[in-house]
Amino acid sequence: MIFRLAVLLFCGSFLFTVSVIFFPLLALIAALSLIATPVLQWKGLLPRRSWLRCLCASWLVVAVPTFGVMPLLIATRIHFRSSFLSSLAIFEGFTLSYVYDLFKPTPELFVWDHPFPPVSDLQLGILGVLTLCCSIAPVLFLLEISVARTRDRRGLTRRT
Repeated sequence: MIFRLAVLLFCGSFLFTVSVIFFPLLALIAALSLIATPVLQWKGLLPRRSWLRCLCASWLVVAVPTFGVMPLLIATRIHFRSSFLSSLAIFEGFTLSYVYDLFKPTPELFVWDHPFPPVSDLQLGILGVLTLCCSIAPVLFLLEISVARTRDRRGLTRRT
């Protein structure tokens, strides 16, 4: 049990780090997989509702660490307690600046001079909380699918 927890913690922290640092690359991979999944499903190579599972997994891998957890850590200033999280906050600042510039272009703010968009801690906290609240539905959907698979493997039927 402890070994499983340690492996889960290691893999989760690795995935969290990769998601924050390589956000543009992971977003591109997620977009391509969301295009390829319906095509493969239509050809019969993937099971039914694979595109929905792909969408949920993409949301949890790409959006939750970058727009859910890191803004909460930055808003509460917890990232200053660890040099590792402080380094991740720099990458998070670049990502948030690029996303902020998509909605409200600010040519006078250069990324190398000011790596964070002009948002308050309250706005970062709201972004984090809303992202995590929106993540409840994908988690529940993926849990429901895994429970249904386990039930089907064991030969149990669902009560209606």
